Amino acid sequence: MAAGNDHSLAVTSTGQLYAFGENNYGQLGSASDSGTTNANPTPTLVALPFGTTIDTVARGGLAKHGLALVAELAVLSSSLSAGQVGVPYHASAVSAGGTPAVSWRAAGLAAGLTLSADGQITGTPTTAGVSSVVLSVSDIFGVSASSASIPLTIVPATAPANALPAAPTSAQLKASLFSQLIPTGKTAKISSLSKKHSYSYSFTAKSAGTLAINWYFLPKGAHLARNTKPKPVLEASGRLTFSAPATKKLTIRLTGKGVSLLKHRKSVKLTAKGSFTPTGKSPITAKREFTLKR
Repeated sequence: MAAGNDHSLAVTSTGQLYAFGENNYGQLGSASDSGTTNANPTPTLVALPFGTTIDTVARGGLAKHGLALVAELAVLSSSLSAGQVGVPYHASAVSAGGTPAVSWRAAGLAAGLTLSADGQITGTPTTAGVSSVVLSVSDIFGVSASSASIPLTIVPATAPANALPAAPTSAQLKASLFSQLIPTGKTAKISSLSKKHSYSYSFTAKSAGTLAINWYFLPKGAHLARNTKPKPVLEASGRLTFSAPATKKLTIRLTGKGVSLLKHRKSVKLTAKGSFTPTGKSPITAKREFTLKR
C-alpha cells in the first residue's frame, strides 16, 4: 500500500491496482468524482490496459500524484516441440519481465512429463495424443501470467522416424539460448562473483555447435546494436563447443574490468548477449538484461 493524506493506492497479490480517497486531479485512475474533493471511500479497481499487472506503488507529495510500476511479466513460449512415446523429452518455458526469481506451473502436460519450478519440461511420454498445455509463471512478489493454450503432440512409439523433426528449428534453438542467458541461484550474486571471479552453471544445447555468452556493462548512451560512444564494456565471457546435443558446465569468467566494476557495487545492471552457431549453419543470437545484487 501507499497511504496518503488525500488518496491511497493498494496493489493486490495478483497485480491489480485499487485506489480510494479524493479524485480532484484524476489521481484515482477512474471517472468517479473526478475534479472534485468528494470522498471515494471504497477502494476501486484502476482502469488499466488489459493484461497489465502492477509490481509496486508509491504516492507523491501533497497527494497530487501516484506512481505505479508495471510488472510486465509475460509467458513468451507459444509452441512446444513434438515428442514420442518412450523417448526422453525436454523443452524450456520462457518468460520476460517480472522480478526474479520466477517459478513455473503447467496444466495439461502429457502423461509422463513434468514442469520444474525453473521452467524445464522433462520426462518420458507414456501416451500418444495431442494435449492442450497452459504454462503459468509467477515472480517473487506473486505477480503471475499465463500462456494461451499450447498444443503438445506426442506420437506413438511405432511412428516412422520422420514423424519427428530431425533437428530443432532456429526458433527452438533461440528460445533455448534466451532462457539460459542470465544467471540464477544463490551464486548469482556480486559477493560470490567478486570472490571467485567466475560463475558456473549447466547449459543444455539442443544440437551440435559452438556457444558464446558475453556480459556487458552499458554506460549511459552505449548500445549493443550500434557503434556508439561510449562503447559497451565487456565484463565477463564464456565459451563451449558441443559435438552433439548435450548438457555441459559453462563457466562465465570476469574480465579485469568486470572485477573492478563489481568491487564496490551493491547492485549493477548488465546485458547478456549469447550466440549459438549450429554446425554448418548461421549463428543464432539473443540478449537479455539482468541485475546482479550483492
